[in-house]
This record gives sequence, C-alpha cells and structure tokens, in this order.
Amino acid sequence: NVYDVVGLPCLRCRWTRQLDASSCVNAIAVSGGNVYVGGYLFWAGASAFNGIAKWNGSAWSGLGAGVNGSVYAIAISGTNVYVGGSFSSAGSSPASNVAKWDGSAWTPLGTGTNSPVSAIAVSGSNVYVGGYFSTAGGIPAKNVARWNGSAWSALGSSGVGNPSPYWAEVRAIAVSGNDVYIGGAFTSARTPQERGSTTNDRAPRGVVASNIARWNALTNTWHSVGNGLDGSVSGIAVGMNKIYVDGNFTLAGSADANYIARWDGSNWSALGSGLNGYATAITTGGGSVYAAGNFTTAGAKASYHFARWYEFIPTTIIYFPIIAK
Repeated sequence: NVYDVVGLPCLRCRWTRQLDASSCVNAIAVSGGNVYVGGYLFWAGASAFNGIAKWNGSAWSGLGAGVNGSVYAIAISGTNVYVGGSFSSAGSSPASNVAKWDGSAWTPLGTGTNSPVSAIAVSGSNVYVGGYFSTAGGIPAKNVARWNGSAWSALGSSGVGNPSPYWAEVRAIAVSGNDVYIGGAFTSARTPQERGSTTNDRAPRGVVASNIARWNALTNTWHSVGNGLDGSVSGIAVGMNKIYVDGNFTLAGSADANYIARWDGSNWSALGSGLNGYATAITTGGGSVYAAGNFTTAGAKASYHFARWYEFIPTTIIYFPIIAK
C-alpha cells in the first residue's frame, strides 16, 4: 500500500512497473487519461519507442515514429503535444529540437532552434521554449524564445544570458496569466555584452536577473523577481497564487531557503527548513507542492528523493514526507 500524507492507507493506490530498466525518462506530462513520457530510445512492454510514448491507462503507444534523439520537455495544449529536446527530425519531417504532434502527424515549429531545448510551456497560441541555444527560426534568441504559431521571436532584445565567456541556460518555464517565469542559470535578461577591452564592456545589459526572471507578454518587458536566487533553478510551478521554484540554491532574495522557495509577488520565503539536497522537478496540485531530486530529507523528515509540502491556507503549514510501505 501507499500511504497518503495524513497517514491513512490509500487502498486503491499502488506502484506498478511500466518501463524497462534500461529506459531513461526526462519528462512526463498528463492530459486527461493519457500520460506522455519523454526520454531517449526506451522500452515499454515488448515495444521500443523513439523519444516519446503515451500510456492510456492500459497500453503503451508511440506518437508516430517519434523523434530521432532525446526529448527533454513536454507541454500539452488541447490535442497538441509539444516536445523539446535534442533531435533533428520528428516522424518523417525535419525538426530542429522542437516539434508538435497533433494526434496524427508531426510538424516542425518553423526551423526550430540551433541547439537543444530543455523547457517548454504553452499559453494560448504562444509556445515558449528555453534551453541552451542562440537562435530560434534563424533570429538571435539567447536561450529563450516564443513561437506564435507562424513565426519565432526573441523575448526582449534577445533573451537571457551571462557575460561572456560564461555559459547560460534556461531549464524551466511556467506561465501565470500574462507573466512568463523563466528559470535556469543566468544573470541578466536581455543580452549580455560580449567581452571587450574594459570591465564596463563585459557587464550585463538589461534587467539584473539572478537565475530567474519574469517576462510580461502584454508589455513585452523583462522584470526581476526580487533579488532572485544564489544558485540555478531546475523547476518552476504556479499554484495557490504563488510561484514555487526548486534547484541548487540556498538563498532566495534575503531568505535562507534550502533548494526550494516561493515567491508571493513581493517577497521570497522558505518552505520550512527545505531539503538537504538539490531538487530537479516541482509541481503543484490540491493545495500541495511536490518536489523531486537528489535529497533524503524534507523539513528534517526522511523523504527519499520525493516530498510533499502541504500548505493549509491561510496560515498553517506542515511538511510531510512521502511514505511507501
């Protein structure tokens, strides 16, 4: 049995094996009764799938011929499944690191990006992608870009980055209304200047954004999220009128926050004593925040690699580990 967070057995719940031990899963997305799993070439049952597959509750199926590389991110909007990763074709169509499955066929998103995509989010007709790239659709777009259904555009004058020669990467994207939150490893939103002959030539331009930034789609402007975080962001989730992030950091704004934190629109705060190791994924649902990663305790309670933060609104907050039996 699997126990829920109030300590009562969930009699209808149990873990079941779905993939072969040699499989590598990078992304999961759910739509209705379907679960989409992305990774590299993996086995489910007696079948092999290229990059992505769907579980309908009873059987696995491929999405056409899949992709010819790895899938790192999945986002779903209606009947459309958007995937990002490191590949050059989807089905029989050339597709550079990002593509759409409409339920029957693959289509590229223009000419895609020139390097891998590791994050993807959909809002209306806009598809936001992030990763470690410098162009999208052939135009300059540092690590983040937007597809409007027909063309690519950069966010701001270019995107997010670091002063040369330091690398930058976007690892997470989440949308809340007109705001698009971008997380990863970077220090500015816009374009960092290339290395020049003076210190000023090497300084970042635009909004100072320590590993997280907010893009407003109405005003087309970048904004800082407080003072940001002192380390990289791996995941962003929206819920309970707040923004939750996890990653490899111990300071959020001026608050001590071990690997997980929340932003209420004005201030950063910790989630109890946090985690004892970096987190790699986060989501919200039913008044709770779920985190996964390389940790063994959450809120000083044993919780191996997966934990639930249960937030009673408005004031009482309790940490619960996930306990399997």
